[in-house]
Amino acid sequence: MTFSAEIGDDGVGTVEVSGEGVLTVTALAEGTTQVSVKATDTGDLSTTIDFRTFVRSQENNRAPQIKGSPLPNVRYQSSFHNNRPTINAFDHFMDPDDDTLTFTATSSNNRVAQARQNRPGGNIIWVLDFDFGETTITITAQDPFGGSISQSFLYVVNNTAPFVTDRGRQFTEWRAKTGNTDNIPIGSFFWDADINRGDYLRHYEVSSSDSSKVAIGAIYKEESNGWLHVPITGIAVGQATVTVTAFDRAGNSTSMSFLVTVDDNTRPEIKKQFPNTLPTLFWRDTLSYTLSEYFEDPDGDILIYSDSIEKPEWPPAVEIAGGVLYIIATDTTLVSVNRVWITATDPGGKSVTQRLQVVFIIYPPPDSVGSEQQPQLVLSDQALQRAGSGRHWSLRWAIPAGSADFSGKLDRPWDPLRKRTRFHGTPG
Repeated sequence: MTFSAEIGDDGVGTVEVSGEGVLTVTALAEGTTQVSVKATDTGDLSTTIDFRTFVRSQENNRAPQIKGSPLPNVRYQSSFHNNRPTINAFDHFMDPDDDTLTFTATSSNNRVAQARQNRPGGNIIWVLDFDFGETTITITAQDPFGGSISQSFLYVVNNTAPFVTDRGRQFTEWRAKTGNTDNIPIGSFFWDADINRGDYLRHYEVSSSDSSKVAIGAIYKEESNGWLHVPITGIAVGQATVTVTAFDRAGNSTSMSFLVTVDDNTRPEIKKQFPNTLPTLFWRDTLSYTLSEYFEDPDGDILIYSDSIEKPEWPPAVEIAGGVLYIIATDTTLVSVNRVWITATDPGGKSVTQRLQVVFIIYPPPDSVGSEQQPQLVLSDQALQRAGSGRHWSLRWAIPAGSADFSGKLDRPWDPLRKRTRFHGTPG
């Protein structure tokens, strides 16, 4: 394909097309003329394009001008980050010679915000903000003859202060007990609209209007949900206002308060007595008691249970797990009476105790059900002190192969000096 070019007024300028198809227009004098460029292929088919060209001396060129009012400074609230301002440069610039204008837009601080255009030299300009602070946005209009003019405006990205959530506004009061510590989830009381910019709440301050009534502990993070909590402890009966203030990284803050009323802590109570009749445990038997059926707290506090045993060297094994008391007969050849004390304590340190008395008849079973060996049971302590000669006893225990019944009687009276007697029985 070959190219050729013609100029309408050779007094204004000249045109030339190189072999590579590059068009060169050389200006000779001021004026306006038309340039035609023709492209012809090897089949002698061709097409032509025309355009007008203007020749103006630098001295006579009039630079672009500001159109209308100058661009106003923009103070941009970052919480409305989806409403970025868009500018059409043709609304703010014009050229008195009707020259075609191209535009550039720059930011003095790209860390805060950057200027973007719809295309290189394009007239549609917007600002994309990245962080809090200030930057100057400059828009420059330039004509083809080097004439230009600029406008600048201050672009401010404001840090939005944190705010109190609905949950925080609704949390207006709390009732506490003397000696009790409650953990208040303050992390759910606040939020920051700039969290999408990494503006997490960095600092909290908590105070009590009367520390003699309500004491404030160290803030900590709950691992299960990540919320921040603050412990408050009732010191004495009365009231105090607790104020919580949240700060973002720019130092903006917001506060909320709630009234804490401290009531006297009520001691736990016995809901039901342990059985009066002595339960009897055989070898490897287990007793269990759900302690919430035997203790209660008038304040609704969660109770902590502990145990003590009168003769810890004697059976049974005593364990409290999940609010259930387990008494397990251990592998000892023994009959005895033992006492277990169970104490229920509330978070304020007040407690109540009741006793459980247990008879332990513990005897390892014979090797098998059919054993001809006569089992003997040695009685200790005063469990059978009132038993007389000829009194019959029946007992049953589990053995590895199944179970066996034994029945028999005391063949001698209780010996108060030796504190023992003997029980003979045979498998049933």
